[in-house]
Amino acid sequence: MSFENYIITSKCFISAKTLDRESLGRLNQRLDDVMRERGYRFESGNPRGLLLGDVSLSMRFSTAMPIGKQPVLNRVRKSFAKWHQDQYFKFIREVVDSHVHDLLFKISFQGLTDGSKGYVIEIESQSAIVAKIRQLHLKKEVDIVHYDNIVYENKRTVSEIIHALGARIFEEPSVLRPREWTLPKPIFDDSIIDSLPDEVAECLQEANRCFTSASAHACSVMIRKAIEVAASKKIRQEGQQSRLYDLDGHEIGLGKKLDILPDAAPGVARLMDEIKIVKWLGDVSAHDPRTKLQSTDLQNVAPLIRSFLVNLDLKR
Repeated sequence: MSFENYIITSKCFISAKTLDRESLGRLNQRLDDVMRERGYRFESGNPRGLLLGDVSLSMRFSTAMPIGKQPVLNRVRKSFAKWHQDQYFKFIREVVDSHVHDLLFKISFQGLTDGSKGYVIEIESQSAIVAKIRQLHLKKEVDIVHYDNIVYENKRTVSEIIHALGARIFEEPSVLRPREWTLPKPIFDDSIIDSLPDEVAECLQEANRCFTSASAHACSVMIRKAIEVAASKKIRQEGQQSRLYDLDGHEIGLGKKLDILPDAAPGVARLMDEIKIVKWLGDVSAHDPRTKLQSTDLQNVAPLIRSFLVNLDLKR
């Protein structure tokens, strides 16, 4: 994915009678005040210069880093420049991807079609993940949920800055180059889903929705549920429903259901060892935060689940 997929651009308008040094200076100072209140530092010039009358048609701001002073003993081993660079890279690594890290304001004086005149401010906003891609050479897969959150936070921040400036939005915040997503195909096709009882079919449909939205753990949990619903239904259809309950009348767990399932459906007996592994995968996906699961893992077990459900021979 290109860093341009994360850059947000927008334009806003502030009314002004003429372009002169005084009005531009006030606008520069207003931008500096608004950004400083939000924890940003003026990077493309000297903030003191603004107070002394310096003006600029371009202003860049970045997140002010709480670096502090270089330890005395550290000065023996590292130059200040190297130490400062290390501290910067450490900060970039630790900041959340969606944090708006860098903003560029390009100022021009224009007349609009409605006859009004003033300053048009073009804003270019970059989230922290752009700095990670450019400077730390970050290479990691960003799923659609994470990506949408990064874009949302970026747009929200830009809108808040425009509002704080008292400006009128000229162009709504938008992505410089919108990412085109190719959604993965569902792992269970309609032919298998349509052949199953509604309760089982609904589980597989939900598993498909989880899979196509890159929610692998949720998909694994729904596959486990499909196995349990199908196993319970088959045992009932074979008139063995009493075996689904223990001596106290409580329904037994899926592990025990799979142990007795071959008695009701001999056709799945040879698949039981593998099905129990898929059941375990659903268990740890739901309860163990250390579980690492990829979409390819689910694609690999999908043929097994299809074979299991076909051989179960459920009545609709």
